[in-house]
This record gives sequence, structure tokens and C-alpha cells, in this order.
Amino acid sequence: MEFWHVAAAGVLVLAAVLGPFAMSGGSQQVTAVPMEDTKSTGVPESVVVRAHESTLALPTGQVAFSQFKFAVGYYGLTSMVAGLQESTEREFGRPMAVYVSDFTGTGVYVGDDGLLRTPMDADPGWVPARTAYFVVGSNASIPTRNQTLVPFSNRSDAIEFTRQYGGRLERWDAVQQLDVGVAGRSASEWQRFSETRSERADRTAARARSLLDRPVTATVEPNESLTAAVQTAPPNTTIRLASGNYSVSDITVDKPLTIRGDGANRTRIIGDRNRSVVYVNTSRVAIADLSLTGIGTVRTRDRANITSVPVQNESFREQYWATHGYGDAGLVFNRSARSLVRDVRMQTRANGVIARNSPNLTVSNLTVVGTKDWEDGFLGVSILGAPALVQNSTFYGGKVGVFAHDTQSFTVRDSSMEGMMIGVFSVFAQGAFAADNDVEDTYVGVYIHDRSNRNVVTRNAVKNSRNGVLVSGRSSYVAENVLTHNHHGIVVQGQYAVYEENVAAFNRVGIRALSLFPTNHVTDNDIAYNRQYADTARFNVLHVWQGNYWRGAPGVDTDGDGSLSRAFRPTGPVGMVADGGTGAPTLARSPTLKLLRQLQQTIPGVRFGGVVDASPRARPGHPTLLEQLADTQRPPGQFDDEDEWDFTF
Repeated sequence: MEFWHVAAAGVLVLAAVLGPFAMSGGSQQVTAVPMEDTKSTGVPESVVVRAHESTLALPTGQVAFSQFKFAVGYYGLTSMVAGLQESTEREFGRPMAVYVSDFTGTGVYVGDDGLLRTPMDADPGWVPARTAYFVVGSNASIPTRNQTLVPFSNRSDAIEFTRQYGGRLERWDAVQQLDVGVAGRSASEWQRFSETRSERADRTAARARSLLDRPVTATVEPNESLTAAVQTAPPNTTIRLASGNYSVSDITVDKPLTIRGDGANRTRIIGDRNRSVVYVNTSRVAIADLSLTGIGTVRTRDRANITSVPVQNESFREQYWATHGYGDAGLVFNRSARSLVRDVRMQTRANGVIARNSPNLTVSNLTVVGTKDWEDGFLGVSILGAPALVQNSTFYGGKVGVFAHDTQSFTVRDSSMEGMMIGVFSVFAQGAFAADNDVEDTYVGVYIHDRSNRNVVTRNAVKNSRNGVLVSGRSSYVAENVLTHNHHGIVVQGQYAVYEENVAAFNRVGIRALSLFPTNHVTDNDIAYNRQYADTARFNVLHVWQGNYWRGAPGVDTDGDGSLSRAFRPTGPVGMVADGGTGAPTLARSPTLKLLRQLQQTIPGVRFGGVVDASPRARPGHPTLLEQLADTQRPPGQFDDEDEWDFTF
């Protein structure tokens, strides 16, 4: 697009914007809205759901900002205080009204567990923060927070609460000055956290390997009964399987054993295609060095045929458990702690490994070959209810490579996924750690769904997919990933996340901002050779980022500090023509755009949404990698490769 066309469009936009605001006038009282009508943040959503289903009480707040379309809701008032202490006026404008929960008349109390609680029928209202009385430093707590602020509209009720549970009274001016920590982790804190998660996974893997050192008490030949050998073997011993085929209906392991073949290409356990092949119902079981075939084809069973879902009936968690935890699989682990799957290969039209409430299961060197059409298959590994480690594994086809739900942490590292809908999929799980994976030909390479926090997505390479990395939830770390030849490289969603040192190159869109809550820190990323720098959701939300490299952005490094002398709006008119286009420097200096920028600073509501980099980097952080990618000579976007594993939609 020629730059003078873009400039002309800017004049039309200016005329359209000025009209409505020139006629506006008067003032209007800002009132509180229900929390479900806010864009909310704060404690993890799993805690919010728990509060809705129990007597757990969460002090909440909401803020109406002058330049943000939505009211911002906070579950946990320390989150609100921390958010207001940050300098976010450019993204949100100034606070116009602040409301907090009113616990007067609710029967609020501190339970035996130290958690703040109210009767089930209690319904706290709203009180303006400036008129509320806050109890600070009491014995009350809420999950995932070190401090709890309990507000009341009535001073005597607040005093009575302090008499019973300690603490002191403060007004809003003092509360705003409290040391409540920061909203989200810093980059250095995330780096240390990532190292800790990697070290924890190393320890888990080392403990699991010790299961392969058990003494051998039985060697089974193909013409002998594997089922009988499992039944008679002493606990904490190894059953060795010679090369050959072992036909079974199914095998149930209910004692700690190691079942070890002669190699995945030489020892084959063959099921009857009507059910899962191996069921493990106890801890410290190892399955190694063999292949599994003849797996049943039921991807997910009807709820009426499942009797043991270990979560509340008719809850959203029950639906996910029933759908993803009870189909046919090569291996099913149920309440099996510290077990091991190693050097196992399987082919399935349903699931590979299902782990239900099986903490610290280690899956290493697993190969799952699923269906070429994702609609005909299901899950490579399904993790439900407890932490697990998947490493050095390979997944082809099916719907999802590794799926996790309702667990406090899980790790997927050094693995590859190809030709499926989603490579790594975390749904209402916490603490995802996805590192050093290679993903291609998917709809989403790594997808961290909502209701999650403490996620780390780092050093993954995703290519030839619809979306590279998409992280929702609260407080995540997305770093050092390489996203190439995708439709969208990085999709920025969620809240209080750190995105740093990623490379998005040769995508149709380098980076996409979908979050309606612009609190993510996006810095030190290389965005280059994409057909389009960035795009955003269709809402008037301004995302202010800092220190990214945008190839072709106008400006010079006048003082030698490594940054361009001017801010850059990759979603604005200049951004339309900058990377590989002509006329960007002239357009950036045009009088029309200068006037628009001045109006955005002075007239409420005129401010446009989109992405602004306040201090774009003059040079890339990964120049050698970008040169190597440019040498491939492929145009931006997805391409047809030569293998058979493609995702189509």
C-alpha cells in the first residue's frame, strides 16, 4: 500500500473521530457492575471457581478507568492495589471510580483453616473504596495470597472483625500505599523459576529411571502367558519379555512391577482392539522397551458408562475428566504415583497414555502414531489431576499431542509433535512447563488455556501452523521461542505475562494481541520478515510494549543506546508499509499523523487501540538466526511440506 493512501485514510479517520467527541458533554456517575461484567484478574480462576462452589470468600474490587472500555475487576484486593501502583495510565487512563466488596452484614468469619469465609447465602455488595474501612494484617487469608484486605462500609463491623481476628483499620489513602508486592513476576524471577522447574524435572526423571534396576525374577516367551506372569511375580521385581508378539485381552497391574521388553521394534503386546491394553492401578510401575498395538478405538466414553470420575458431579471439571480420561488407550494409569513409561511405541486411533491422579508419572522416549485426520484420533498423553513429566517423546497425528487438565503442574520437554490440532494443550491446569519442543503442522503449537497461572513456555520451535504459541491465563513466561512460517507467530493473551527474547519471522502476522487486559510485558523480541507486523482484537485497547525489534521500523539510534529515537506503532498506518515497504519515514513525519497523536493525548476517547512500542530496538537480538531463516527463501506464511503429517481445517 502506498504511504499517501494510508495518510488519506488517516484524514478520514480524524474526521470521523472528532465529530462525536466534539458534541459530548456533561458528567455521569460511574457505578459498580457485577463481577461477571468486568474484565477480571487476580487470584487464579480455579480459586474463583472454588469460591463460587463453597463458603470461601474473596474480597474483590473493580476500577473504572478513563481510557478503558471495560470495568476492571480484581479477585483479591492486594491484586488491585498492586495494579494501581503500577504506571499504566497510558494503557488504561486514570482511575475514575474504585469499588470494593462490602462485608458488613454478611457474617464474614475466619475458618479453622485460616481462610476468609462467609455463609453460602451471603452476597457482599459494593462500597466506594474512599468510604470503606479496611482491616489490614488480620489472621484471615485467601488462597495464593500472602495478605488479605477485608473491607467494610460500617466502621463498627470492621472494629469487631479486628477484635476477633486481629489486624488494624486503614482508610483507602493508606491502603494504596501498602507494600503488597508487584502484579506478576519480573523477567529475572521468571528465569529463576524456569531453572527450578527444569531441575525438578531432572530429579523426577532420575527417580523414575531407578525402577529399571529391579531384579529380574521372570522371563516370558511369546508362547507363554504374560497375564499369568504379572499375577505371580513378586512385588518390586522385573518381568523380562523376549522378542516376539504377546496377544492379550488386557493386562491389569496391581503391584509395583517393571515390565520390560527387548526393544520397541522387537517386543510387541497386542490387544484385542476392544479396550485399553494395560491398566496400572498401583504406584511405582514401569513399562519399558516394547510396543503396544491392538488398542480399542473408543476415544471418549459416554458419561453414563463411567462410574469413577473423582470430581464433583455436573461440574465443568467432571465434563473434562469424563471426556479426556476414560477412552481406550495403550496404557492407563489410575492413582499410580512415581511410575515410568520408557522407550514405548504405540499406534492408536484413540489415546496413547491416560494418567488419572497419578503424581510424578514420567513418560520418556514414547512414540505415539495417531490418525492422519485429527477428527479420527484423540490424545497422545492425557494428564488429569496430578503432575507428570513427558520428555524426549514423539507424537504424530491425532487431535492433541499432550493434554493436561486439573493439575497443579506438568512438564513437556524435548519432544516433537506433528500433524495434529494442538501440540501441547493445557486446559484449566496450572503450572505448565513446555520447553525445547519442536512442533509443526498444527492449528496451535502450544496452547495454554484460560484459568491457569505460573506457566512457562520457552525455547520451543513452532512452524507451519495456524498459531505458534497462544498463552492465556494469568502470570506466565513466554521466552526464547522461535515461531516461523505460521499464520500467527505469537498470540499474546492473558494477563501479567512476560514475553521476551522470542523470534517471530516469516509468519503472515508476526505477533497478535488478543488480550483485553493490557498488562503483559512484551520486550526484547525480534519481529522480522512477516507479511504483517502485528494485529489486535477489535476493541479499543492500547497495548504499550517496549524494546522489541521491528525490522524496517522508521527512526535512527541518535544517542547510541540501542533504541530508535521514536516510538513505533506496528498496527498503525506506518506499520502497514514499514517492513519491506517504502515511504514509512515520510509517512511517520506527516502532519496528519502528528495531529492525530496530539488529539489522542488531550481528548478522552479519541485514543486508538492497537500496539505501540515505546522504545523499539534498533538492531535484532538474534541476527544470525534471522540471516539463516532468510536464506531458506520461503515466503511468509505456511507452506506445503513433503511429509504426510499435515493439519487441515
